[in-house]
Amino acid sequence: MYKLVWKKTISSICRINLIGDLGYVLESYTAFKSKDLLITTKSVFNNSKAEKAEILFYGNDGFAHNAKWLVDYSELVNDLHVKLDNTDNGFSAIYANFKELKCIPGLELCTDDPISVGQEVVAIGAGLHNNIAIDSGVISSMYANDDNSICLDHNLNLPNSFNGAPLINPLTNRVVGIVVNEESDTAKIYKQLLRLANDNIRTLQMVEESFEVDNVDVVQTLQVAQQQIKQLSRTLYMKSSSEKASAIDIKRIISVGNYSNLDEIVRAKDEKVKIRFFTKKDSSLIV
Repeated sequence: MYKLVWKKTISSICRINLIGDLGYVLESYTAFKSKDLLITTKSVFNNSKAEKAEILFYGNDGFAHNAKWLVDYSELVNDLHVKLDNTDNGFSAIYANFKELKCIPGLELCTDDPISVGQEVVAIGAGLHNNIAIDSGVISSMYANDDNSICLDHNLNLPNSFNGAPLINPLTNRVVGIVVNEESDTAKIYKQLLRLANDNIRTLQMVEESFEVDNVDVVQTLQVAQQQIKQLSRTLYMKSSSEKASAIDIKRIISVGNYSNLDEIVRAKDEKVKIRFFTKKDSSLIV
């Protein structure tokens, strides 16, 4: 059953890597295509350190990507961000009405099937190794608030990069929710370490003189050490799971005013968005 879910949905799900000025991935998230949007978490648009956003679509193996979109982060936030409503809900979207993305199928959102406690669900999202992964579990509880939240059982051991992933009914292959995990303490520590390491590297790069001890370049050694700290902290971050796996009922997204007028929003965005696609050499959209 899970193999069929994977086969039917993998082409519509993408990984979003936020890249800093030194070329390292700061954070990773998940999005999925629906109509001419990539639905994801609002966290994608709240990284003050990101310089680029890399959006990757994958083939059936979930490892080799068959489409790559690299865009300036400022462009993503200012031009391509589509706010589905005006509240502080955990979901948002990216404008994706480009001819280069027309070949990527969209997932069907569940508008009528009721979901219930004990129901089995599948989450497909950004994995630990720049890939896409699948996990499964059951809905452990539900409660009514502004988001119509869905709580997931601990069998769904979702890493932070699953934020924005579709929650799928394996019987219908339709999206019933979007994963919006609470940020774990490990993720918060990771961000602090990353910020400190980057600040240290910038300071070391400003040192013009060379300092050697026993024929060892001290500045270069310290730079390497900071890079290793970044790699270690990122590994810990990627392998950490949210302390509370949860999702938003997809009906909440469908019910907000903007999504119900999606075609009008996309048409209005068509007139405003002017983005040029580069060649592969220049880090372009590749399909």
